[in-house]
Amino acid sequence: MKTVSIYGIPFTIQVKSTVHEVGHDIDEEMPLMGEICFMSHSINIIDSNKPRMLRVLLHEIIHGIVEEGHIARMFGKDGRHDEDAVDQLAVGLAIALESLGVTEL
Repeated sequence: MKTVSIYGIPFTIQVKSTVHEVGHDIDEEMPLMGEICFMSHSINIIDSNKPRMLRVLLHEIIHGIVEEGHIARMFGKDGRHDEDAVDQLAVGLAIALESLGVTEL
């Protein structure tokens, strides 16, 4: 099992076989591709193709950085993370890493 350090806190990365094992959006009742849990210090992502998994993992890591780093500009007026900004950063970073040959976890 791999771990990633977010502001010095180790988060375990767990690859799940179904979206139901990953979690669901509380507001939207939709299955998620990934989810970070700050209580258990874990990140769950769905088993998928390597580029998709990298992007989902980066998305969740950015959520961790925003939360642990208290990056106020990344929070919406409702106090939740700005999902569009998180996703844009994750995709941009994934593309940059993929251009360097980093394509998997």
